Amino acid sequence: MLISVRNIVQTAIVKEYPAELTITFFYCLFSTVQSETFTLIAERDLSVWRLKPDVKLIAVVYANVSIFKPFGIVVAVIMSVNILREALYMGEV
Repeated sequence: MLISVRNIVQTAIVKEYPAELTITFFYCLFSTVQSETFTLIAERDLSVWRLKPDVKLIAVVYANVSIFKPFGIVVAVIMSVNILREALYMGEV
């Protein structure tokens, strides 16, 4: 429901202020600030946020790289095959 409300509000903002890149920047900025505030309230022990070189770090890298297209697609495929041992299907002609 919150996503629907956000889309309605964002549509109204874009009609009034057509600089979409600036709107997206501020949306991401405020989302980051809200997320940081909530996580610092929910988990006050800062040592749990340190990433160690194990599966958790690989999962964070995999999730972040896979969202960037088209380079992310290549890296996600390589990581899926090497780390998760998924089968790679090249397709047929």
